[in-house]
Amino acid sequence: MHLPRVLPLVLPLLAAAAPAPATELQSFLARHNLPADTAQGLTGAAAACEIGSQLLGGNSTVDKGDSGYETLRTRNWAATAWLTPSCIATPSTSAEVASLLHLFSLTSTKFALRSGGHQPAPGFASVDSGVLIDLQKLASIDPHPSTSTVTIGPGARWGAVYAALTPLNLTTVGGRVGDVGVGGLLVGGGLSYLSARYGLPCDNIVSTTVALTSGAVVTASTTSHSDLFWALKGGSSNLGIVTSYTLRTYPQSQIWGGLILYPLSAAPALLKAYDWYLHTGMADARANLMIQIAPLNDTVFLNIFYDGPNPRPAAFKPFFEIANVSDQTAVQSFSDMLAVAPSQSLGLTRWAWGTTTLAATAAASGAAWQDLLTLGTKAKTLFGDIPGRTVVLGFQPISAKTVDIGRAAGNGGGNALGLTREDQTWFVVNGGWLDAADDAAAYNATNAILEGAKTVAKQRGVGREFVFMNDAGGEQDVIGGYGRESLGRMRKVAARYDMRGVMQRLQNDGFKLGV
Repeated sequence: MHLPRVLPLVLPLLAAAAPAPATELQSFLARHNLPADTAQGLTGAAAACEIGSQLLGGNSTVDKGDSGYETLRTRNWAATAWLTPSCIATPSTSAEVASLLHLFSLTSTKFALRSGGHQPAPGFASVDSGVLIDLQKLASIDPHPSTSTVTIGPGARWGAVYAALTPLNLTTVGGRVGDVGVGGLLVGGGLSYLSARYGLPCDNIVSTTVALTSGAVVTASTTSHSDLFWALKGGSSNLGIVTSYTLRTYPQSQIWGGLILYPLSAAPALLKAYDWYLHTGMADARANLMIQIAPLNDTVFLNIFYDGPNPRPAAFKPFFEIANVSDQTAVQSFSDMLAVAPSQSLGLTRWAWGTTTLAATAAASGAAWQDLLTLGTKAKTLFGDIPGRTVVLGFQPISAKTVDIGRAAGNGGGNALGLTREDQTWFVVNGGWLDAADDAAAYNATNAILEGAKTVAKQRGVGREFVFMNDAGGEQDVIGGYGRESLGRMRKVAARYDMRGVMQRLQNDGFKLGV
């Protein structure tokens, strides 16, 4: 009888369902010069918090009720992600992160991982009755101009990265929002205003340092653990925890760009201009933009960027013909542009989002954008009288050239995303509100718009399976959207580097491999 193909991948998870034998934990304590009776009589998270406190030393582990716990617990961007960990660990070295992962394996402790904490889904970047690993101390930014690289810790924020590189007339391919964390964006693939020139952020990783659940720390690159390196580029935290990234840097002079505000009545014309940009303006790889339509706020935001000091370039010509309310564009530094970008929170504390992909076909995509706008006008009915409610429809253009860069064998072996080579739009729905009492209604309303967008894409024949992790909702099957080949390959990598299935079995939520 033949075993099902997936069974060899599942067996390690079944074998790891219980805590490791006491002898393994004793060996762990001895190897780290901790007393044999450490956490004696304790199990699970209680044991992990006690051992972790001695392992990290100082004030690097904060227990529930301790001073500073509440500040750390609520460091996530959205209150929807705030949970109540048994303790919060703030390691400062790769070795400490690896030791914590090994400890969780031995004590069968639930845990979560947080770099910037920008994902709003409940259970992501936090955990109830487990251990939260906060990477804020791993936030170094070390430029290496002689090798055109920069080494960055996962706990750094993109605004700080750009600020460190700007005096050197350099930049890297990273996030478009300054307060987003480095770690989560890169292992999710990422999206940059520079992606049409240099690829997605994950395509610009030269090497990584990775903490594994065995307690080992390895370097993953094209020449060392290349299978792991490939899987990390879109694989989230399914393989281990990346504790540093080395990224390519590029010369960066001043840019032109900023925010232009329009009334909601301009949205149909703006989406026609957007379709023109997809098929004409986007040929200029220095040009990039993002449209955000907020129907409940009667506003459209155009975030516009040109990589060069060229005011009002021809790549955006139709947008300049539409009357606006406010134009904040200027020739400025890249970091200055991001520093004055409006806060994504809009003063709200609770958020949900989701995303889908639509191909930018000449025959059908223009009608699809207008259909999505019509869908957005239903938001007032869907959200009803929920206090503070808002919804933002985001249109993010992706060029076929961007996909080509990510696929290139010479570019680090490619990425794990499984993207189709075509111009496309990564459409995102963001729903925001104020009160926890309205969570269920607001989630349902946001999801209804997302499902409506998928229906539009299908009916117009432009729907695609890819789900952009950094904008995905907590219930979306992100890794499955990469395609069967990519998923199967990632599962094999996970079985090699996480033999006990710790990242699948004990990590709290997250976009997992489905084994």
